[in-house]
Amino acid sequence: MLHVIRPRPELSELKFPITKILKVNKQGLKK
Repeated sequence: MLHVIRPRPELSELKFPITKILKVNKQGLKK
């Protein structure tokens, strides 16, 4: 995974939901 040089649309698509989940988790932990 770290060896991937070419930016894949699949990875970019996965990146957004992952960041959203992380943000939600952080907000949930703060509460």
